[in-house]
Amino acid sequence: MRSPFKFLDAYTREDKGIFFGRTEEVDALQEMVAKNRLALIYGPSGAGKTSLVQCGLANRYHPTDWYPLFIRRNEDINRSLEEALANGLEEQPPGDIAQAIEALYVEYLRPVYLIFDQMEELLILGSEEEQQQFVKDIARIQQAQIPCRILFILREEYLAHLYNFEKAIPRLFTRRLRVEPMGRAGVREVITRSCAAFNIRFEDQEQNPEQAIDNLSRGKTGISLPYLQVYLDRLYKAAFKRTYQRDRQGEELPGLTFTTREIEELGAIENVLGQFLNEQQRLIQDTLKKEYPNITDGFTQQVLDVFVTERGTKRPVPFEVAGGLITVDDESYPFLASLPPEALTTCLKALQASRILNDKGNSYELAHDSLAALIDEARTEEQRRRNQAKKRIGNAYAEYRASGLLLNRKQLIGIEEVLEELEPALTPEVKAFIKESYEQAEQQEQAALEEERQKRRKAWRIATGFGVLALLALASAVFAIFQYQHAQAAARRAADKAFESSYLNAVLLKKEGEYPEAVKQIDALDIPGLRPSALDSLAGLRQTILKLGQYVSRGDSLAGAGDFREALAAFEQAYALSPDSILLRSVSQTELRLKTEFDRLIDFADAMVRAGPENYNRAITAYSRALELRPEHDATRRKLNELLGSK
Repeated sequence: MRSPFKFLDAYTREDKGIFFGRTEEVDALQEMVAKNRLALIYGPSGAGKTSLVQCGLANRYHPTDWYPLFIRRNEDINRSLEEALANGLEEQPPGDIAQAIEALYVEYLRPVYLIFDQMEELLILGSEEEQQQFVKDIARIQQAQIPCRILFILREEYLAHLYNFEKAIPRLFTRRLRVEPMGRAGVREVITRSCAAFNIRFEDQEQNPEQAIDNLSRGKTGISLPYLQVYLDRLYKAAFKRTYQRDRQGEELPGLTFTTREIEELGAIENVLGQFLNEQQRLIQDTLKKEYPNITDGFTQQVLDVFVTERGTKRPVPFEVAGGLITVDDESYPFLASLPPEALTTCLKALQASRILNDKGNSYELAHDSLAALIDEARTEEQRRRNQAKKRIGNAYAEYRASGLLLNRKQLIGIEEVLEELEPALTPEVKAFIKESYEQAEQQEQAALEEERQKRRKAWRIATGFGVLALLALASAVFAIFQYQHAQAAARRAADKAFESSYLNAVLLKKEGEYPEAVKQIDALDIPGLRPSALDSLAGLRQTILKLGQYVSRGDSLAGAGDFREALAAFEQAYALSPDSILLRSVSQTELRLKTEFDRLIDFADAMVRAGPENYNRAITAYSRALELRPEHDATRRKLNELLGSK
C-alpha cells in the first residue's frame, strides 16, 4: 500500500501544494540565482537540496520565465548535457556548447537554467578526462555573454573536491547556499500542514505533533527529511489499516486520525529506514526464491549492492527493455548481466514497486542517498575487499591501456584472494589483462627460481665432491704424516666448501618460508674442521631464522584476530630483518586488509553522520576504531573531534 507522503522521492514542481517548511531558504536561493550566473547549493544528505530547487525554486518562476534542464551525470556528464540540449532543440546541437545554449534561448526566448544535481557523482565516478572536459565547458559558458544560469547541487562532504575546478571557474565559490537540516519548527510545519492536506487529523492536535517530533529527533537538533517522510508513511499505513481494515485504493484520501497510542507504538526514528529496507529485501527475496528456487540466498542484496559506489553513494544503472525483460550493458555491469534475466527483471520491478529504486526512464537508481548509506553499512568485509580490489583493477587497467604496464606480483597479491569472486563482474578485456599479468609475473619468477636451483645443484655437487676430498685428505694424513700440513689445508678448504653449500641451502629454505626446516638443516650440520668465523655465520643465520619465525607467527596470529596494525608491524619487522618475496606477500596482504578495514570503518562512520544525530555515537565508535588502525590519520581525528564537540 502506498501512502500519499513523498517517502524518499524528491519534491517536484507539481508538489507545490504539499511543500512546506522551506520559505526562507527558497527566498535566499531565488535572490542568489537572480543576481548570479552560477550558484552552488550544498548541504548534508537528507537536507532536501534537490526538492528545494525542483519544487521550491521552480514554483517561483512562471514556465515562460525560465527553461530549466535538470541534468544528472548518468554514465558521462558531458554526454548527459549534450543530450539535454539536443532534446530541447529536437536536433543535434552545434558543436560549441555556448552556441548550443544560445540556440536553445533563441528557440524558446527564455533564459536557460542548467541544474546539475548530485554533482558528487562526477567527483566520485567521473574520470579525469570527463571532469576536465566538463570544467572546460562550464568555463566556456561563463565566458560567453549568453542568458544562462548554472546551479550545482552536491553533498557538502564533497565540497572540497570542487576546489580543483576553481582555477578554470574562478567564481565557483562566490555564491553558495548551505541547506541546513530542518529544525523543530520546520518539521512541525511539515507534519501539521502535510497531514491537513491529506485529510489527517490528530487525536491531540497540540501534543501529538510534538510527540512525533520527539520520536524523530531524540533530543537532537536537525532532522533528516527522508526519515521524516518514512516515519509519516509508516504511521499512515498503520492508521489506515486500523481504520478501514483494507489497503488504500489509488489516490483516495479518506479521513484518518493519528492517535497517541499509534505514535507511541511506532516508537523512535532510530533504524526506521533500516527496518524498512530489511523488511522489503526479505519480502522480495522470499518472493523471488519461490519463483526462481535456484537463485542465491543473497540475490536481492547483491543486486542492490551494484547501485552503491565504493564510497557509499548512489550509482545510477542504465537499462533497456527487450521482450519484456530488463537488460543492462554486459561490459559496464557484467555481474548484473550474468544474472538470470527473468529473475533480475522481477527483482528490479519489485524494488521499484517498494520505492527503493526509482525508474528514471532509461536508468534505475536508489530513491535516496540514505538508502545507499544503509546498503553500504550492511556490506561485509569480504564485499568491501572485493569492491576495493575491483577499483584497483579498474585503475590498473586504465594505466595499462595508456602505457602498456601490466600488474606486478605485489599488485596481483593484493587482488588474488577475491579474484575468483570478482570474475563475473569483470569484462573479457580486463580478464585478459589480469591473465597476461600473471603470465609475465610467473615467467619472471620461474626464471629467478631456475637460477636459484642451478646455484643449489652446483653447490651440492661441490659439497659432495669436497666432502669426499675432506675424508681422503684426513686419511692421507694418517698414512703420510709428512704431508700433514698440506692435508690439513686441503681439509679446511673442503670443509669451507661444504659449509658454503649447506649455508646456501639453509638460506634458500628461509627464502621459501620453511623456517623450521632451515633451522633443522643448520642443527644437523656436522662438518669437521670448520673455521670459527663459519660457525659464527651459522649461529647468526640460525638466530635470524628463529626471529623470522617468531615475527611471522606473531603476525599471522594478530591478523587472524583482526589486529592488522600490529600484524603489519610484525611482518614489516620480519621483512626489514631479511627481505624476500614470501615476506613481501605477507606485508602486502596485511596492508590491504588494514586499508580495507580502515575504509570500512570510515565509510560506516561517515554514513552514520549523514544519517543524523541519532547515529553519532555509532560514528564516534567507528572513527575511534579507525584511529586505532591508523593513529596518524589527521582527517579522521578531526572528524572525531568535531563530532565529539557537537555532542
